Amino acid sequence: MILSDIYKMGHVLNQGLLRMAQTWNCGGTTFIRYANEIFHYFGDPSMEMYTASPTKFTNATVSQSGTTFTVNTGGISGCTIAITSMDYGVSYFDVRHNVSSATFTNVTASCYVTITKHNYIPYSECSTPTFNFINQIVTTNTTITGCGDINVQNVKVQNGAKLILDAAGVVNIISDFEVVLGSEFEIK
Repeated sequence: MILSDIYKMGHVLNQGLLRMAQTWNCGGTTFIRYANEIFHYFGDPSMEMYTASPTKFTNATVSQSGTTFTVNTGGISGCTIAITSMDYGVSYFDVRHNVSSATFTNVTASCYVTITKHNYIPYSECSTPTFNFINQIVTTNTTITGCGDINVQNVKVQNGAKLILDAAGVVNIISDFEVVLGSEFEIK
């Protein structure tokens, strides 16, 4: 058992069911089945239970320099910091445990930064305010999602491919952008 699991809903429920199953001696399987079924938890089994009034990460910061992200919890130790690309971690995923800050390198995609700690409300931020889509030849259907602006420079869409730029901010087509006949381009 991992010590931090003692605050997770699924783990607590599972331990309770195991103890009941070991101690019940009712002589009838109908009661045991009924008792077992009424204790099922619906939701995320890794969700933590607060054991005190939750605190917010009020001084957390995320800074970026090129492809390097530095995340600081605001001086709160014993945290878990995760960074996940917006494509569900396919492009980039990394986690640091029991830290108060962390530096992540070679992050080349827009991402979510999450800070968690027991009895704290999770902190989450969409990072990469500007995504640079530069010097690319797009030959297959591609979607670029950015939580800020997307800068496009020296990009060619060909071979019947479709390029979708989905920016929360502005799409800036700086120079040298071409969509070959039969290919598609869309800004959301």
